[in-house]
Amino acid sequence: MKIVHHFLSPLFILCFIFSGCNSQKNTVTLDPATTSNEALGRTLDAFEKRDKEALLALVSGGSEVQKFFGTVVDSFEVADSFKTKFVDVYGKEAWDAFQAAIPLDQQTPSFQITFPDFEQIRKDYSDWEATTDNGGVLEVVPSIPLTFKQLQDGWVIDGPKIFPDKKTLKGFTETQSMVSEFIESYLKAIGHEEISAEDIDYQMGKDFMILLMGGELLVDGKTSNPDRFKIDEL
Repeated sequence: MKIVHHFLSPLFILCFIFSGCNSQKNTVTLDPATTSNEALGRTLDAFEKRDKEALLALVSGGSEVQKFFGTVVDSFEVADSFKTKFVDVYGKEAWDAFQAAIPLDQQTPSFQITFPDFEQIRKDYSDWEATTDNGGVLEVVPSIPLTFKQLQDGWVIDGPKIFPDKKTLKGFTETQSMVSEFIESYLKAIGHEEISAEDIDYQMGKDFMILLMGGELLVDGKTSNPDRFKIDEL
């Protein structure tokens, strides 16, 4: 899932993207794949089906690494719920408008949630195998360069390979969870009286910038983008 804030460069917060969302405490027993290609296929299936157990059974590195991958699945599920409710209330056209990029020169807050095209990924990498040349590295989901490695009993995802240290791993996990919680909090705005689909797009864009920056950007002491509603007051 990709989230883009209008005022920032594209940001994939899987890289983002919360310690509070179905946290993973115990290590799931590994179930390695026979080949690297099978490991890739099972990884894609698990992401697409939001099957956390199936995914974590392929992630080596212990409970903390598995917890991060668990929050990625959680974020997909939250995004699914948001999209479903949004389309049910406002319609497919409104969803397409919500997802459309706004030109930077308009300086209008906006928010996007982009799902990986797993069908296309399968087509592009149908014959992929880990080799000495590619090092088993494949960026099947943006900003998560997965590395598949061979253990004695089969192929798995080398979880720790993504993170240079435990501090970075913890930060990615917390940020991933934070973004999921942010999106989930806006479910109550969908269909609320006097709040339009465009209002939600705008306010989420503005509030997400505040969340990332730790405060609101002011021009001459004033906000250039006034609130259309306050999510905490709904």
